[in-house]
Amino acid sequence: MGSLNDHYLLVAATFLASIVWNNAAKEVTQPWGPTMLTLEPPYVMNGHTVHWHCGIDIALNSGTPIFAARAGRVTHRTSGVLGVTGSSDQTDYYVHGTYSVLLGAIVARGQMLGWSGAIIPGGGSLTGPHLHFEVQPPGGILNRPMGLNPVPILSPTQSAGSANLEVDMTPEEHDALMAIKNSNAIRNALTIDQLQGRIDQAVGVLKDAIKALPAAPGGDYSEVLAAVSKVQAIVDKIDRGE
Repeated sequence: MGSLNDHYLLVAATFLASIVWNNAAKEVTQPWGPTMLTLEPPYVMNGHTVHWHCGIDIALNSGTPIFAARAGRVTHRTSGVLGVTGSSDQTDYYVHGTYSVLLGAIVARGQMLGWSGAIIPGGGSLTGPHLHFEVQPPGGILNRPMGLNPVPILSPTQSAGSANLEVDMTPEEHDALMAIKNSNAIRNALTIDQLQGRIDQAVGVLKDAIKALPAAPGGDYSEVLAAVSKVQAIVDKIDRGE
């Protein structure tokens, strides 16, 4: 669990670079830790109730590509929220964006997940487009204080004694990659070949639908509508990881 010292160290760092936003230095608009903003969840500290910002906010324009901070499996995917859980059972949450990876998918560190935006999950207040990145311990849920300090995950320490800028793989990342290699971490996740097969199937159905289009308005669209239903069924299977 993080400490107030972690928070105060972060306040001084107005800008932060991370693999999550392609290593560019971006402004930290709200750090992890206690805040005066009452819209954040309450947390009792030393007998006093404070409000706690459970993640870190990074100013990103809408449409900025978002990449995975760590390897893991997509365990949460709702409007504006993506959760990736690694072998340590910590979950990295990416909030306010639009995401292209499917529920159940295995992602590698640095893999593109989607794009930043200004989506408000379940309602609430948003001052502008940004990324809210949050790390929760095993059993934690989004926006539950205190969460974990996200800065070491976003910007890990460079290799000691190294003359280059390569970052050492953490034990969690190593375990996740080994699990992927051994297929132990894959549950209801489509392989690339399976996904390609589903896509090819949908394309075939759409081609049949185009051929079935009536020559004039007011014609029989029953075959077209049936094809659309088939495509939707295929998309639903993909989304369920089947």
